[in-house]
Amino acid sequence: MRLPESRYLRRALFGLAALCLLLLALIEYLLLPATGNKVDNLKAVGANVVANLLTSLIAFLVAAGVLLWLFPPVPDAREVKVVSGRDRAAALEEGRRSTTFWWFTGGLGRFNRAVVIPELAAASRQSNSARSIVLLTLDPDCEAVCSTYAELRSARRSGRGQTWTESSVRNEILATILVAFQWRDREPLLEVEVGLKQTCALTRLEINESFAIRTSEDPTESALVFPKEAPFYALMKEDFRLERKQVRSVRAAPLPADIRPDSLRDWFTRLGVNCTGSMSDAGMQEVIDVAASSRSPYG
Repeated sequence: MRLPESRYLRRALFGLAALCLLLLALIEYLLLPATGNKVDNLKAVGANVVANLLTSLIAFLVAAGVLLWLFPPVPDAREVKVVSGRDRAAALEEGRRSTTFWWFTGGLGRFNRAVVIPELAAASRQSNSARSIVLLTLDPDCEAVCSTYAELRSARRSGRGQTWTESSVRNEILATILVAFQWRDREPLLEVEVGLKQTCALTRLEINESFAIRTSEDPTESALVFPKEAPFYALMKEDFRLERKQVRSVRAAPLPADIRPDSLRDWFTRLGVNCTGSMSDAGMQEVIDVAASSRSPYG
């Protein structure tokens, strides 16, 4: 496993070299002027040293630029990669671009309901071919897992500035389920399956045709990418299938024509999600509002 490969690191390298070049140039022409008769030997020696450094640095920049242009880095397709926090959004976007399926197992599924599901729905319509999405989220009927996840998120750096409670976690999960089935009903070529887990973790696994990627809820942290050529890719798929067998599947039911707190409460009950039976109309309306205002939590 190598260090994170990132265009930002290459830019930083050349930026640092350019900054050193500028600094040496300023020293050469402003701070160490060589006198015509070379009386000041110290200044003359300093000027020569700086001139040599300038020449070497320019040669390095030219040679490095030519080498990167002629021989761009070609990563090993079988190698597990570490992707920096700044690059993982681009990696996820690349995975969505050509895949016909997307498997997710994690916590709330906010990124999936805001970005992945709409994009795969649009791709299914544009290509006239099916797309499949499997979401394994937390079970909103399980008070223990919702409260545990709220505590975990509150304790993390990324949880600052947000209020995480058992109720807010439950509402996020219900909103994800609602959005997933709204898109399924809207796009006939989009296949959606939702499973509910009674255990939680701070890492998530997403699998597509190109790779599997393990991320955390903190967008600044690095991610692990397992290309499909890597042996670990097949292992991640088998691990997902095993977890999929152990979750509680959400039953399919057509959405009501008019999304209101009372009709939505009845719809969730038909799905087998029973926590909404004790929720007030105000609580159900909050779920509707969260679903309607879905946006990526990472951008």
